Amino acid sequence: MKKAFYMMAAAAIALSSCSSEETTDVAKSSTITFRTNVGLNSRGAELTTTNLQKMWVSAFYQSDGSDYFTDQEYTKGTAEGSTTFSPVDEQYWKPGRTYEFVAISPAKGEWPVTPVIAKDKVTCTDLTPDADIAKQKDLIIGAVDAASDNHKTEGVDLTLNHILSQIIIKVKSSNDNIVYRIKGIRIVNVNSNKGTLTYTNAGNNAAWDLNGATKTTYSYTFAEPVVLDGKTDGKQVATLTGDNGGAMIIPQTITPWNGKKVTETGGVSDYDGGTYISLLLNVKTVKNSKFMYPANAAGENSYGWVAVSVPTTQWEIGNKYIYTLDMSKGCGKVDPVDPNQPGGGNVDAGGKDPGKGENVFGDVITFKVTVTGWATPKVGDIDMSTGTVKTSAKKK
Repeated sequence: MKKAFYMMAAAAIALSSCSSEETTDVAKSSTITFRTNVGLNSRGAELTTTNLQKMWVSAFYQSDGSDYFTDQEYTKGTAEGSTTFSPVDEQYWKPGRTYEFVAISPAKGEWPVTPVIAKDKVTCTDLTPDADIAKQKDLIIGAVDAASDNHKTEGVDLTLNHILSQIIIKVKSSNDNIVYRIKGIRIVNVNSNKGTLTYTNAGNNAAWDLNGATKTTYSYTFAEPVVLDGKTDGKQVATLTGDNGGAMIIPQTITPWNGKKVTETGGVSDYDGGTYISLLLNVKTVKNSKFMYPANAAGENSYGWVAVSVPTTQWEIGNKYIYTLDMSKGCGKVDPVDPNQPGGGNVDAGGKDPGKGENVFGDVITFKVTVTGWATPKVGDIDMSTGTVKTSAKKK
C-alpha cells in the first residue's frame, strides 16, 4: 500500500514540480487518523476520553463490504489534551473511496469473548463478565463512515460507546459514635450472568439477547479494610468499587430482594431470590470499643455480611448507577443467604445477632442513587435509613 502511494506521489511531483519536502507533507496529511470521544452518546477500569490511550480499528469498503484493513492499533497523540489517534502502522486514504470504520477498546484478546467485526455489525456471543469485579473491563465500540476526499487533512470524528452497565457503590456515615470496617462487597443474585451482543454499526445501536443466562454474584474483596468513622478527615465517605470505575455488568432487568426477614423450615429458606448489595464488615462502638456486629467477632479481622436490596429494576446500556449507602443510622440487614465470611462463623444469626433479613441495629440503611449516562448525568436520591426510594432527575 505504501509503495503504491509513493508511486502516485512521484507522479504528482512530475506534473506539478512539487519539492520532496512538500511530498512528505502530503503523505502525512493522507494518513487515516481519528478524533475520538468516549460515551458522548450514551475493578473494571472505566474508559473515558481522557484516559483512553489505544483503540483497534477495522476498515471496510462501503461499495462491497470487503475489508481494507483489520484490527489496526491506533494510539493517542502525545500533546496535552489530544484526542487524535494515529495508526501504529500507517494506513492511507485511497482517492474516491468511502469506508466504514469500526473501532473497539480494549483489544480483542482482552474481551471476555472475541468480538466478530464486520462492515454492518459487531457481535459477541455469550459475553460473560468476570465474577471478580477487580478483573472486569469497560468495553467500548464505535463506528463511522467517512469518504477519503473529505478527510485527507483532518481526522475522522469517532464516538466510542459503552456497551455495559456500570455499578458504583459508595458508603457514608456522619455517626462519629460508630466505626465501620468494610472488607468487601458483593452484588448477589444478578439475573443474567451473560448475554449475546449485536452492535449495529449504522446508528451505533447496541442490543443484548440474554437467552441462556443464569443468576450470578459479583464480588470484590479489599486488600485492606475501608474505615468509616463519621469524621470529616476523609473517612466519612468512601467509594467501595475503586476510584477508576465500578462493576461492569450485562445490561438487564433486575428483580430486587423484597428485604423481608428470612425463615427456614426443614432446611428450606423462604428467601425470594432477589438481587441485593452486601457488605462484608464489622461494627464497633467508639465509647466502649465493643463489637455490635458480628456478635462473636474475635477482633478487627472478624467480619459478617450485611445486605440491602438494590433499589432499581433496570440496568440500561451505557448507564452508570451510583449507589451511595448512608450508614449514619444503621448498616442494613443480616445477609439473607450467607452472613458469614469465608472460613468464619462469626455471625450468630437468630441468636446473639438478629436473624437473616432482620436489621442489624437502628434504622434500615438509606440510599442516595445517581443514575447517569456516562456523559449525561441524571441524579436520584434513595434513603437507606428507611429503605424508601426518593428519586429525581436532572442534568449536570
